[in-house]
Amino acid sequence: MAQRPGKGERSGGRQWLAAVVLCCLLPAAGAEIDLAALSIEQLLEIDVTVAMRREAPLRDTPAAVYVLRAEDIRRSGATSIPELLRLVPGVEVGRISAGKWAVSIRGFNTFFANKLLVLIDGRTAYSPVFSGVFWDAQDVPLVDIERIEVVRGPGAALWGSNAVNGVINIVTRPAAATTGGLLEMGGGDEERRFANLRYGAALGEAGHLRAYIKGFDRDDTRLSSGGDNFDDWQGVQGGLRWDSAERNGGQWTLQLDSHDSDQREELVRPRLTPPFFDAIRTTIEYHGSSALLRWQRRHADGSGQRWQIYADRSERDDTLFLLDIDVIDADFQHNFALGQRQQLVWGLGYRQFSDDIRPGRFGLIRFAPERDRFALASAFVQNDISLLPQRLNLLLGTKLEDHDFGPLVLQPNLRLLFTPAADTRLWAAISRAVRRPSRAERHSFIDVAVDPLSAPLPILLQIQGRENYGHERLLAYEAGLRHRFSPVLELDLALFYNDYNELRTFEPEDPQLQLAPVPHLLVPLAVSNGADAVSRGGELLLKWQWQPRWQLELSYAYLDLDVDPDPGSGDTSARDPEGESARHRVVLRSLWQLPWQLELDAALRHVSKLPTPAIDRYTELDLRLGKRFGDQLELSLVGQNLLDDQHEEAVLALGAQAPRAGIERGAYLKLTLEF
Repeated sequence: MAQRPGKGERSGGRQWLAAVVLCCLLPAAGAEIDLAALSIEQLLEIDVTVAMRREAPLRDTPAAVYVLRAEDIRRSGATSIPELLRLVPGVEVGRISAGKWAVSIRGFNTFFANKLLVLIDGRTAYSPVFSGVFWDAQDVPLVDIERIEVVRGPGAALWGSNAVNGVINIVTRPAAATTGGLLEMGGGDEERRFANLRYGAALGEAGHLRAYIKGFDRDDTRLSSGGDNFDDWQGVQGGLRWDSAERNGGQWTLQLDSHDSDQREELVRPRLTPPFFDAIRTTIEYHGSSALLRWQRRHADGSGQRWQIYADRSERDDTLFLLDIDVIDADFQHNFALGQRQQLVWGLGYRQFSDDIRPGRFGLIRFAPERDRFALASAFVQNDISLLPQRLNLLLGTKLEDHDFGPLVLQPNLRLLFTPAADTRLWAAISRAVRRPSRAERHSFIDVAVDPLSAPLPILLQIQGRENYGHERLLAYEAGLRHRFSPVLELDLALFYNDYNELRTFEPEDPQLQLAPVPHLLVPLAVSNGADAVSRGGELLLKWQWQPRWQLELSYAYLDLDVDPDPGSGDTSARDPEGESARHRVVLRSLWQLPWQLELDAALRHVSKLPTPAIDRYTELDLRLGKRFGDQLELSLVGQNLLDDQHEEAVLALGAQAPRAGIERGAYLKLTLEF
């Protein structure tokens, strides 16, 4: 068996990699000028929709917004959406295993993170079971993504509850932009093999169709204690998109997608008899299919209408539970001008969930009732008022929601945008957002731990949902600055102060004597609104275009979170969120276009330590070397996590404890052929 490199060998490897990075960050002497490269000024003119629910230049958006373009995605070397999100300032990404991630914005980052709203082409991607996202089920072909818009901070006034700390909007390319054939394939040591086949064609005079099928096979991670983890991951997904334009300017879109994946998993679950825990191995299987139909029309004066209906069916055969969910979502919006100084956007929405949640193979989580149906109706309005033309704009808006899990919720928003000079934008905002309860918080029973040393009987701790669990609330204060020092240097600064109320705690109740399966004491941990919190921090972004063929981007995010349990709270874990998110995150990116159609790209990431659950700080490097052969063929070699043999990023903890996984160094070769 080959020996793993020792400390000295790793140190030598780091010196070699540091030299490579230094080369990546130096401009190419004598490099040809690529006139097609986007300048800093052009990047700021990119239109975004998620922050104002209508198209507006990024420069003139009064929110902390970042956009990953299709070119950023292609040159990132990432193979999944969470890996892409590592590059966004303020977005926290921690890989738990081969197929599990913790993703959040501005704190509260765990596998079950629940304060982030994710949209894919305008439809929500979160699970009502825990009000979060199963990232292993979001496998959009990266080559088909036009852009990823990320708003840091509340978006509830437009998108509703759960858009508490941020919104991520993934926008795929129209079918007309992907005509012809494309084949991606490759593999390596961690990304063992993957392939994506896509073909697009015109249908009639105004229609286009795109179809794809993709698959992957990813290797196990490595146990932090040594040896391979039991978490390899395989999946296949296919779908199509049809777009058709009407003569009056209307546009129809139909999207159909289906996926089937499985990943192995090892958990340690509590039990009431010696040795008071079980190490269990199983395979998680999940399947899903979805359909989206949308019609939209834009008028010459900038006004427009859009309606869409979305249906989703997902099944998950998990260690924790057996889950079947059906979702139907309908949405309408209309934007138009009111006179010369106002732009109004309003809309209506209705969403219905039907679920069936049964105990998993090992009975760790139970729901009562197992079946439920609930709905959400909403309406929103936002007015963009030009108080001083080209100088001062005021945005006023709110969203009203009626949900079966609580009373009517009003989520207002006020934003100001001030333009003191052509190259400077100042903005400020006050927003209110809520997170509505999930099914798990109202109806679940989760075995957490067993205390075998208690006398005279072992004690089982069990989280129990409560019907009276209420909304979590946030009042957010934000301010930001965008300034272009020159055509090649741009600064974007965002600061925030978040005041949370009624956060979730698990309050111990009186023990109950249970006789089955063996005599023991059951201590219920009731889900309660028993804590408040304050977070403060900010994100700094510098974009520097040294020359047209070489760009640098440096981002820094700072977060300070203080949780304050209510007097009398008995939850000893209430302050854990303070340590679940890193206080400091730094990302340095370099995109360098070399002669002979070569590309050398680098991303250097630093994440400070996590006190909970005690993960050391780490610095990692991703490198990509790409070579174009004409307009049809591209080869790329990608190295990921190159600075360490392995490192930890996040852990899974909920009743069953997963082994701590080390994310390994890896490399893969990729071929892209267009035909």
